[in-house]
Parts: sequence; C-alpha cells; structure tokens
Amino acid sequence: MIYNSFENEKIIDAMLHLTRSERIILAFHIIAEMRLAEIAFLLDTSVECTYTHKSNALRKLKAELENIS
Repeated sequence: MIYNSFENEKIIDAMLHLTRSERIILAFHIIAEMRLAEIAFLLDTSVECTYTHKSNALRKLKAELENIS
C-alpha cells in the first residue's frame, strides 16, 4: 500500500502520541516482523507485558487516526 505525504504525516503525528515503549514495540513487531517473545527478551520484560503494550498502542493509534481523518 502506498501512502501520500499527507497520510504519512497523519501516521507520524499519531505515532507521536504513543509512549516511547509503545513505539519501540510496534516498530519491532510490525517493521522488523519480530515475535512478541523476541521483543520481550530484548526489552527484558514479560511477553504478557509486551502484548499489553502492543494492544494499547494499536488502540491509541487507531483512535488518533480516526480523530485526524
């Protein structure tokens, strides 16, 4: 899927509303295609905590993008 620059800006702005750890987890999971267990190991946390952060981040990101549209 190709995004235009306006859509890219909306996504970046929405990402900035996430916490640093949420952004890191999403980047590892979505961009680097890492499994949650691998991310949890790197961040020295539990898989459950990593999953919770990922879920919260996706929920926040969705809400931010809906508010911007």
